[in-house]
Amino acid sequence: MKLKQNSINKKISAAFLLCIIINIFLSIISAIVLFIIQSDISTATTTIIPVLTKEKELKYEIKDHIELFQINPSSKKLTIKEKRIETLIKDIEILTLNIKSTKEAFNLNYQIKSVDNAYHDYLFQSNRIKNLRIHNKTSIISNELTKLSRLQSDIMVELDKLQTISQNFQVNSRKKLQLTIRLIVLSFIVVMIIFIITYISIWKNTLKDIKRSFKKGLEQINQLLVSKKSNTEFLDTEIIEYIDIVTSINNKLSDSNSKLIKTEKKLQTIRQNERKEISQHLHDNLGQNITALNLETKVLKNCIDTKNETARKTLDRINRNINDSIEILRELTNNLRIPNLKSNGLIKSIEKIISERNALKMIKLTFEAQNIPEDLNDTINLTVYRSVQECITNMLKHSKATEGTIQLHYLNHNLDIIIKDNGIGIENKNTKGLGLLGMYESIKKLNGTFSIDKLKKQGTIIRINIPTESNHEI
Repeated sequence: MKLKQNSINKKISAAFLLCIIINIFLSIISAIVLFIIQSDISTATTTIIPVLTKEKELKYEIKDHIELFQINPSSKKLTIKEKRIETLIKDIEILTLNIKSTKEAFNLNYQIKSVDNAYHDYLFQSNRIKNLRIHNKTSIISNELTKLSRLQSDIMVELDKLQTISQNFQVNSRKKLQLTIRLIVLSFIVVMIIFIITYISIWKNTLKDIKRSFKKGLEQINQLLVSKKSNTEFLDTEIIEYIDIVTSINNKLSDSNSKLIKTEKKLQTIRQNERKEISQHLHDNLGQNITALNLETKVLKNCIDTKNETARKTLDRINRNINDSIEILRELTNNLRIPNLKSNGLIKSIEKIISERNALKMIKLTFEAQNIPEDLNDTINLTVYRSVQECITNMLKHSKATEGTIQLHYLNHNLDIIIKDNGIGIENKNTKGLGLLGMYESIKKLNGTFSIDKLKKQGTIIRINIPTESNHEI
């Protein structure tokens, strides 16, 4: 029996070590892949901004050349304009060579060459008309002017295509950046789920081994009772030995349950540390890159001529998009960051997040708490805080609500939470997004209940009940 118990303990230790190794390996692979993707996207994003600026300037110079040629074909300013246009085209070609080879980069390079060809066709035709006027060949000038007009239209069309391709490239780069952020969060969730499922499966198999060992011990006791009826003293001794074995098994089972509770706490700590690290990584790396882009657009805006209104408007749009990205990143890092509930307390932490959301002036939130004890365990405090945080986020993002209420009541060792808003309401209460599903699973682990319904007039109501007595030792 002792050999069997040692074998079970070795299986538990080996399986737990294997789970940790798999978790670390998957985390490292995910981090490396996502870092490579993020680096490529950042390079493409920082390169396309000067390309867009040069394109705007190129279009302005070509338009100015066409207008000046129509007014005074022999003007010396035309030569200056032509040199400037040639320089801009070469600068754009050099910038696009820094973009990593993709289908979009190939289209961009191809379109720049199309613009260059159209421009040289137009330049050749304009020089031809100059020569005809010098030699007074007025009979064919009208036909050549018609060709020149057509070439002018062609070059403007090619410039519009170039601008469209560049803008689409910028939009796609921004979408890839957002997708990278989502993949970071998703990969973290997947790794945690794999770890939890694997460990639960191993623990279930261990319990089965313990039950089988216990059953075999009882069977041996019954066999001894049948075979040794005549030897009472010896039978008493055997019974005492097997009672000791059963007691030892029960003690081992109790120790295993204690270890499981400790492991759950360690898992919670690991999960919180991972969320902190991801939040800090997003802030230190991705946040710094986006902030640098924002500063560079401001410097570029100061360098542009105040008369070039089109370029300044384009920079303003780029600046707004960068600010939107900063807000998305800030929201992600705030949601990932674990609040310091031990020092601040549950009620003050909820009041703080409500105050921050009210400061946005997008919704008016009210909060009521009655008889909430201060000695609730950390798991309940974190679950309640995350649930309130998720509901407020849903109000702002999806419900279109202008008012919301959060109520916490404690009675007879039960914590009741009621959250209401006056938004559009939920169409199908059986449909749960990732956030609501996470709330449901967290509350279920605490033997609690969760329900969501649409109010008769308008809005949504969420009811949560968590028993605190049964979760006292979690």
